[in-house]
Amino acid sequence: MARQIEDTVTIRLYTGDGQPLPLWNEAHTNDYTETGIDYSLLRYVDYMIENGSETMKALAQAAKDYCYAAKNHFTGSADPLSDAVSAVTADMLSDYVSKRSGSLPQGVSIDSATAMFKSDNSFRMYLKFADGTDADSITYQLDGVDTELMTTPDGARYLTFDKVSSSALGKEHVFTICDGTATYSVTASVLTYARGAHQQQFGQHEDAGKGAVSVQSCFRSPFRRMKGGLPMKKYEDLEIDVIVFNANDVITTSGEDEGEPVPGDQF
Repeated sequence: MARQIEDTVTIRLYTGDGQPLPLWNEAHTNDYTETGIDYSLLRYVDYMIENGSETMKALAQAAKDYCYAAKNHFTGSADPLSDAVSAVTADMLSDYVSKRSGSLPQGVSIDSATAMFKSDNSFRMYLKFADGTDADSITYQLDGVDTELMTTPDGARYLTFDKVSSSALGKEHVFTICDGTATYSVTASVLTYARGAHQQQFGQHEDAGKGAVSVQSCFRSPFRRMKGGLPMKKYEDLEIDVIVFNANDVITTSGEDEGEPVPGDQF
């Protein structure tokens, strides 16, 4: 989870029947078989910021900003972010405004939009229905395929697209709402929420959205060539070779919450 950037994991090696395998540094001067090796995502991105190529430095810094923005949002902490986050402007986000066409069915309105920050990235568009409107008699589609109108525990109704990778936060999807008489389409991406949060000046929500823009721009280039993970060179103080995190694990947002709703006419 992004907000757990500082959490440490301990690495040990075992055989299939549970017997420990020897674990040493490259120089064979330190034995980590019993203690294991402590590591964290923060140590990795800091290492890449200091030692990576220019592309990797930018990616690592964007990942760090994104993780800390998520941590600030979900835990209430106030960890500082880099200048790259504050440099994201309304003009940079203008491409992510939603596109709308057609007419809404009678009794239906667009209430708000949010981004979900759990184990993957997703976008939700909440709908409101006038009294007497049968929401379940209307057809809903995502990218031309019938999709389900979802319901929250408190009864709110929404459409969603999820499992969005970090390199595709700006990829657009089309919601279509049709009652047989009127048809309405909304084209949006996860970064549509980032733009809306920026427009609404949502503070930590805004920072998380702006951090997402930096992350996507950095991810587009290296991960078209490198799928799966970032091989780190040497774990400097231990002098061992380390194989590092899956691409999505590096910067996927996380938490049991979603962003502050952006009003339906503001995304």
